[in-house]
Amino acid sequence: MKTIILAVLALPTVLLPSFAQPDMLWSRTYGGLWEDYAYFVELPPNGGCVIGGHAQFPDAGGQDFWLLRTNDAGDTLWSRRFGSSSPEYCWAGARTSDGGYVLAGETSSSLGGGWNFWLVKTSANGTSQWSRAYGGVGTDAAQAVCQTSDGGYLLAGRTESFGNGHSGAPDFWVVRTNANGDSLWSRAFGGTGWDEARSVVETDDGGCVVAGASGTAACLIKISAEGDSMWGKRLGRPLRCVRRTEDGGFVLAGNSLGDYWLAKTDTAGDTLWSRTFGGPEYDLAFTVEETADGGYVLAGMTQSFGYGQLNSGDFWLVRASPDGDSLWSCTFGGTEDDVATALQLLPDGGYLVAGYTNSYGAGGSDFWLVRTGPDPMSVGNHFVVRPSCFSLSSYPNPFNASTTILYDLRRAEFISLCVFDPLGRQVAVLKDGFAQAGNHRVLLDGSTLPSGVYFARLDAGGFAEAQKLVLLK
Repeated sequence: MKTIILAVLALPTVLLPSFAQPDMLWSRTYGGLWEDYAYFVELPPNGGCVIGGHAQFPDAGGQDFWLLRTNDAGDTLWSRRFGSSSPEYCWAGARTSDGGYVLAGETSSSLGGGWNFWLVKTSANGTSQWSRAYGGVGTDAAQAVCQTSDGGYLLAGRTESFGNGHSGAPDFWVVRTNANGDSLWSRAFGGTGWDEARSVVETDDGGCVVAGASGTAACLIKISAEGDSMWGKRLGRPLRCVRRTEDGGFVLAGNSLGDYWLAKTDTAGDTLWSRTFGGPEYDLAFTVEETADGGYVLAGMTQSFGYGQLNSGDFWLVRASPDGDSLWSCTFGGTEDDVATALQLLPDGGYLVAGYTNSYGAGGSDFWLVRTGPDPMSVGNHFVVRPSCFSLSSYPNPFNASTTILYDLRRAEFISLCVFDPLGRQVAVLKDGFAQAGNHRVLLDGSTLPSGVYFARLDAGGFAEAQKLVLLK
């Protein structure tokens, strides 16, 4: 399910020191007797988490998309499935600016041929709002998705229908949509071999950077807002994940000759440094996140440590400094195959790690969620959590006298958060100035306002959103 292009120095594997590491607080499994695989985890603003992937249900014709919500203790609050009598596989997902979720993967049930990209948009409670399929007569599979600052979506994966793609030798394929999922453009990139995009991030100019693999090499491609290729870098290592860093560059995670691979680039995609972490067996990093001190945390699978062994891996977390030097590593798992595919940094300095397990649960493979305690290396034992999108919400709503306005910033911005009446007159200024990336909240005191409808508006860089507020006295 992954591969892409860049040129980087081959460095020796970093030996892992034994500094203090976070402890597991609890873990939970979700699933049935067959095959269930989690590929993303998100943090709603009001606690708990949302996990997504695909699962095999007894009454389905194969796998369906599966989305579930938990509370802070990991107990299931609700569960939703999306699919048809044909198989559907969900490889990625994200929280959206309206508080809902978007799931991306592949379906064989639409467009009359082969497999197609499939995008499902849900509300905050997981109810399906719409779905869209994109593709041709060949096999097309979306492996990554992100929301854009204008409310649309970017999907990236592989295609055998377009470009140079053909059976057994797909191309990178990137699709950009509007907020309703209607395709604005799509572009294929690749040669005559196997090319596959696995991760996508939006850039400040409205374009994006896509990462993946081209044969056995890593590939990083910068695409403009109009879909034109601006530059491409070949690194020599298969990539699983690309993230924006606070300095505007990128951090990359993947595999190098059977070890975790971590690389840092500048804004033009040129490599600043790279590091490998691993042991005598196969180790693969699926994801990476930047920490508040400018360091990094990687999650994936190890067959070298813990209970890991040949053909049977464990969850593996590796913490690195801002220069990529290893600070600690820890494993979670049993005697069967356990793979971490997604990671979130928690406000208390701990981690939420999601993936799938064959060691625990009901049978086959199940979703597995691991909650750790605070990272001893975190700044003051607290992280600045960087949300995956900009968003605006409030609770309670309707309200009497006061309500809490919540807003998430995925990067530091000069923002304006104001409240207006239905005639457009400004009645309150809640924030006007610079704000750091993270989750924010502010109290709106409506005690001096008459009952009625109001609108909170957030402007942050190129993002703007309004929230309807109802004051009842």
